[in-house]
Amino acid sequence: MHFLTGSRHLVDFLYAAKSLLVNYNGRTSINVHADSSITAGGLARIKKHFPNAYVTTREMRDAIVVPILQRQNLKKCLSFREANVFATKLIDLVLISEADRFFYMDTDCLIFKPLERLRAFAEHVQPKSVGSRDCACSYCLAPAEIEKHWGLQVSEKINAGFYAVVRSALDLDLVETWLSTPGFNMKSHFAEQTILAALLTYDRCDFFSDNECDVGRRLGERNAQCVHYCGHYLSPIRIAMRQIGQQIALRQVQAMEILNR
Repeated sequence: MHFLTGSRHLVDFLYAAKSLLVNYNGRTSINVHADSSITAGGLARIKKHFPNAYVTTREMRDAIVVPILQRQNLKKCLSFREANVFATKLIDLVLISEADRFFYMDTDCLIFKPLERLRAFAEHVQPKSVGSRDCACSYCLAPAEIEKHWGLQVSEKINAGFYAVVRSALDLDLVETWLSTPGFNMKSHFAEQTILAALLTYDRCDFFSDNECDVGRRLGERNAQCVHYCGHYLSPIRIAMRQIGQQIALRQVQAMEILNR
């Protein structure tokens, strides 16, 4: 289970990860990719809540990832990591872990009910990668440009905030080729989402249903297994995450703690 977090979203990460663990009910490992804004105090806070988590700082990941990319001559992947903090969601994830399948979750996601598809994925019952559908098509290249340059009729409205992916789907040679596309904006907020959409399309992935992963809080906390509160930092959806979603998650965590005493 992989998360990317910075100091601004640290509290949100704590809620997201605990909501996942409470509703997962199985063995798993928490892998936290801390960005360069996380302080020593922030790292200590993560370890206090998740003492068994594998936490890597940007410097630690650089020491592992950069030499590998250099040896494999993946120059565009190197540039992508330097230009865009979200590149770690695609590149670092596969290079710092030996797992054969990965689950990634943004810090603005909360899980309220057992997500059986995720358990099936982890237990190899669900063989394919699984993506989540966005409420809009948010790529840094238009689907027609992707088809022209990459030869793919990319699945529309794929969201990069909540997905389960097999290792073979994270083909960094493909990523290198696609990043070399003329005009590809590596700094775009949607750059990694565009690449992920192409990778999942190429891998012929399955999708979480809307009630499994409710992107944009269209169904709400009572009707969805997971809600992804995507949007601007102080948008009404993000406010609802803190005022409603996180409070539900907190009550679930507290109930579980009482049961485990």
